[in-house]
Amino acid sequence: MPFEVTKELLKEMLDEDTSLQTLSNQFTLDEIWNMIEAKDQISNDDQLFEALMDVMYATRPQGVL
Repeated sequence: MPFEVTKELLKEMLDEDTSLQTLSNQFTLDEIWNMIEAKDQISNDDQLFEALMDVMYATRPQGVL
């Protein structure tokens, strides 16, 4: 059975992985879903995690250090 990214799988990953908590605190599930690029090319949990980290990196606050 091929791996398929679904909103249910996305919610499960966001709920279970504390490193993604910032993302789930800032955006709704639908907003996160819409920000994930190339969902059809994600073929496992690790790639989904990497895609979520990319979203988190892209949406981080930009400030002066």
